[in-house]
Amino acid sequence: MPYRLTKLPGALLAATILAGCAGTFGSAPPATEREIRIRVTNNNWTDATVYLVRNGARTRLGTVTSMNRVLLSVPPAIFSGGSSIRLLIDLIGSSASFLTESILVAPGQVIDFTVENNLHLSNYAVW
Repeated sequence: MPYRLTKLPGALLAATILAGCAGTFGSAPPATEREIRIRVTNNNWTDATVYLVRNGARTRLGTVTSMNRVLLSVPPAIFSGGSSIRLLIDLIGSSASFLTESILVAPGQVIDFTVENNLHLSNYAVW
């Protein structure tokens, strides 16, 4: 009996870890009802700073290193109600940048944005 009791906590720990890893690879956690999430995949050879541009105002959201992915949240105070935004990618240490066209987005949605090595091939999807 004591043998089984010592193995039980380890088995519960293993089951908990496996349950946490059961999610789909690459899927973003669901956004709350009021916030917008932006998942940026940087396939560029240079680190980049991500800005949200709305009504002519630029707000820094974060940085994504080269060949990495980051999930950024747009604070509800910056974005209220459904309207259009633009994303600006500014390559660190370079004069190159990329500004998206207007993206119509509503609270609770996720923008999946991919920065390519050739900036003109960068793309996004809203879901």
